[in-house]
Amino acid sequence: AYRGAAEVWTYTHATHFRRKAPRRYPKRVVPPGFVAPLFAPPPLADTGPARELTFFGMHRAGRECPKSERGRVPAGGAIPLKSFNNVWRAAEWARATRERRASAYITFHKHCGNARSPLESFRLSQLLSFGALVVAEDSDAADVALYKDIILVERDFYGEWSPGTRELLADGAAILAFKQNALALYKQRFAPLALLQKVDAWNERHVPRHWLDPVSW
Repeated sequence: AYRGAAEVWTYTHATHFRRKAPRRYPKRVVPPGFVAPLFAPPPLADTGPARELTFFGMHRAGRECPKSERGRVPAGGAIPLKSFNNVWRAAEWARATRERRASAYITFHKHCGNARSPLESFRLSQLLSFGALVVAEDSDAADVALYKDIILVERDFYGEWSPGTRELLADGAAILAFKQNALALYKQRFAPLALLQKVDAWNERHVPRHWLDPVSW
């Protein structure tokens, strides 16, 4: 699968993904970045508490969980959850986000409770780009570190959430301040140019030298 490749790009630091490519290939971790919303304006005018959770996708409480675990819901069911599995086009996205402006959003990975799994950065790109407040299941530590102060991470995702998260979701003014700061950080830290510069993949003069050296392939 890697024959002829000069290097490997991936969206995650997660260990089991690192093992998929031979070590001789240079590797760059470049998660999806900020994308200016086309239709849905950032929901920064809302000042009420988040009384509901929203998930875009088919919620099965960990898509590779044992059957006995699949009935679990985030926050132990303390906050109502609404899943949307029909948000594929820009107009559908705009409609759903307008309807759920006062909601907090969640993201979880398909490896039930495995904190070494990749953070779902593709879903985060869409959510964070329009200013959502996101609560995520604990994931690979290096992945999570990239989103410091941008998302909330709950270690016991399906149990009782931490007092800090519960207090934030109940305070409309605190939610607004968090979303404003998170959006500003995301725009800065995950701007496409910033992501490429961080992994030394932006060069306006020439391609990286090892790309041109067959010996390094």
